[in-house]
Amino acid sequence: MLNTKVVTWSLASFAAVTYLVCILYGLVEAFLYGAYTGVVFAPLHNTFHKRWVAS
Repeated sequence: MLNTKVVTWSLASFAAVTYLVCILYGLVEAFLYGAYTGVVFAPLHNTFHKRWVAS
């Protein structure tokens, strides 16, 4: 028969680790999307700004 205390602590620890991994993954993913936006959007914005506003 399964020991309730062991199963409870095992499941709770597994859930906590899984939650932390998901949060960390979300933070990394958000950072990468922000970096991608900066790398792509900034040169495009500067190009159009130079073409239409600065002249």
